[in-house]
Amino acid sequence: MFRRKYHNLNVIEISSQQLVDNYKNLQKKYGTQIAPVLKSNAYGHGITLIAKILDDKNCPFFCVDSLFEAYQLQKAGIKTKILVMGYIHPDSLKTKKLPFSFAVSTLQTLRTLQTFQSQAPIHLFVDTGMHREGFLLKDLPNIENVEGLMTHLATYKNQMQLNNFKKVQEKISAKYVHPGNVWRVGLELYKDVLTFKATIAQIKELQKGDKVGYDFTFTTPKKMKIGIVSAGYNDGVDRKLSNISPFVGRVSMNMCAVDMSKFPGKKEGDQIVLPIKNEILFPYETLIHLNPLTKRVESC
Repeated sequence: MFRRKYHNLNVIEISSQQLVDNYKNLQKKYGTQIAPVLKSNAYGHGITLIAKILDDKNCPFFCVDSLFEAYQLQKAGIKTKILVMGYIHPDSLKTKKLPFSFAVSTLQTLRTLQTFQSQAPIHLFVDTGMHREGFLLKDLPNIENVEGLMTHLATYKNQMQLNNFKKVQEKISAKYVHPGNVWRVGLELYKDVLTFKATIAQIKELQKGDKVGYDFTFTTPKKMKIGIVSAGYNDGVDRKLSNISPFVGRVSMNMCAVDMSKFPGKKEGDQIVLPIKNEILFPYETLIHLNPLTKRVESC
């Protein structure tokens, strides 16, 4: 009896070697421990796959945004400690004892944790000037035994914020499980790790002056071959890439068209690497919009 193998039209390849190299290079760059940020499906790379690759690298902890993400890692058997950095509704902390650490930005969260999760390590989140999450300096709670003290910098090594953070360090007595600084690193960790491959569903030869895509936004300047590819903005190919080489015409929901001269030797049914990362696009936004249902595979 033969098993039929399902052919994935779109595949996201994750280079484990590049990821590990990035992690080691960041340790050298900052001269301290690195805590990988795995929120938002590890910036689109696949939260459980990334966690499994880094799980034996002695990371101080993995940073996630929500309890849901923490449970994903727990279910996957991840051994590295998990720090939940985002807001959690207090009711979600009252159900059972949780094996995670928590970033605390409000008195309500602090009191709920102290009442229902007294065993949980706390990272006190301080607003040193970015004015997003965190306690304002004037509102710091009077607690002593915390696992970590954390802040979020608006810009790299923002001196005003670093000075404020130092003042907080001097003001409170904190017991650190991990002595010294720990840098939470997101996008830097994922540089050149991901490759997006999609399948050419059809190739057609067009004449000069032919139109392509919704609203006819592309007109062929000469006789040319285009490929209809099995990925669109539902898959993470941003519509802003419309009519930017190699894309021709508007990116559709589940497909796009490309100039086949950019993919010599490719035929119908072949996979091609789509350049979804472009200098005109914000990389965070591009990567986290990759469809979480697209198959992620580990490559060397």
